[in-house]
Amino acid sequence: MTHDDTEHHFEYLDESASVAIVQAVATLSDSDPMGLPPLEETIPCDELETLLDSGNDVTVTFSYEEMSITIHSDGQFVIRDRR
Repeated sequence: MTHDDTEHHFEYLDESASVAIVQAVATLSDSDPMGLPPLEETIPCDELETLLDSGNDVTVTFSYEEMSITIHSDGQFVIRDRR
């Protein structure tokens, strides 16, 4: 197992942040999004969406599937692959 720690930049402008995160993690891990654990088991998705849509400048960082996700309310997110 290697410790890559590579940054990957994404946007979630045309979809919910939760869906975009799962799709991006699936792409990076070469997995089917439906085969990943529900994101809701890691972070409350409804609350995340509400926070990001609040109109405030918000940044949230959490781990999911051995990856560090930092998401911003401006429609951008960064995934650091820690596998």
